[in-house]
Formats: sequence, structure tokens, C-alpha cells
Amino acid sequence: MLNVFPFLGLALGATVSDPEARAEQVMSRVAKEPVPSCETGHSEALANGVITIKPGQTICVSFQAQGDILVPTAIVEASEKKETLVIRFWKEDSAGDMFLALFNPFPSPLRYEAYMLLPDSSQHQHTSTCPVLSRRRNVEFWNIPVTELTISNFKLLPESQATACR
Repeated sequence: MLNVFPFLGLALGATVSDPEARAEQVMSRVAKEPVPSCETGHSEALANGVITIKPGQTICVSFQAQGDILVPTAIVEASEKKETLVIRFWKEDSAGDMFLALFNPFPSPLRYEAYMLLPDSSQHQHTSTCPVLSRRRNVEFWNIPVTELTISNFKLLPESQATACR
């Protein structure tokens, strides 16, 4: 059966110094689609528990659980293990729309923090995120150029906290 409504969308307010400068949207993927393949050559993307991703990259990350905290341990070149998080960041069209997808392989919702680097800026700015539901993906959207994202502070949540965006 074809899923005609592939996204459940939720609009979020801006979290930068000029709130009208950008719009962000987060969507939870409800239709099952293949997870993208891991790319090679991104071993430098993980440093001190922080993942840095640039447009056009797909990065796969393995984790070590410490209770409900997930600590990224390595960038991997294959997502054969069930505990591999796949992160894809891309530019969709000439208008500059940017998308970030996180594919959550874990049995619980996943929370994380993200910071974006805008062109002509030297400091990353916090951007709002929503938890990624268990064995689903979230797609975040910005209508402005973003030159890189840093993603960190991964935590598994109880289902009761899976809808609180921040």
C-alpha cells in the first residue's frame, strides 16, 4: 500500500539571534524507506563526542551506551550493526533549502543537540531539534544556507518524552 502522506510535520520557531532570519521544520518519517548507505572518508567527523557534518555528506556513527546516554565511539563505513546512527545532510535545490535526516536504529526515542554554522560566521548557533522516534527518521529543514552542523549530547528517552522539541 502506498503511503500518500509520508511526513508528519511540526513547525518550530527560530532559535537564532534574528528569529525572522530563518524557518525550521522537523518531520518524523512514518513511511519505511531504505536507510542511505554509509560513506567512506569521514573519520575526522567525530571529535570529543561531537559529530561535524557538511552538506552532501552521509555519516554513520557507532555508539556506546552509558545508561540512557549514548556516547559516539567511531565513524563507521557500514551500518550492518543495529546500533549505527545514520546522519545525512544535503541541499535540496537552488533556493538553498537545507535538510538533515537522522535515522534512529535504537528501541527508544533519541534526543540530540545541534548547532549550525552559517556562511560568513565563525561561531555555531544553536538550532532547535525534536527527538527521533524509535526506528524512524526525522528530517529537519532550513530555508537558509548552512555550511556545517555539529551534533552531540545523544540521549535515549522514554516514550512519554518523545514529543518535546527544544
